[in-house]
Amino acid sequence: MSDGFWAYRDLDQRLRCLAHFIRKAQALEDGLEPAAPRCGTDLITVIATIMAAVYDAPLPAGAFRARYAQMLNALLDECLR
Repeated sequence: MSDGFWAYRDLDQRLRCLAHFIRKAQALEDGLEPAAPRCGTDLITVIATIMAAVYDAPLPAGAFRARYAQMLNALLDECLR
C-alpha cells in the first residue's frame, strides 16, 4: 500500500491508502480549476457510498460490481474527461 509518492508509481497492482485518496478528493473539491470541485465532490460521494456498502452490508464481489457498475463507470468517465 502506498501514499501515492512518485517513486511507487511504477509498481504494478499497488494499493492506494484510502485516507490519502480522500484527502486528494477533498483538495479537488476545494480547487480553483473549474471542473475540480465537482469532480472532488463526486469522488467523495462515490467513496462514501462504497465504504458504506462494504462495511454495512457486504456483498459478494460479482454482486458488488454489478450493483455499483453504473456509478463507478460514470466516475471513470468523469475522471477521463
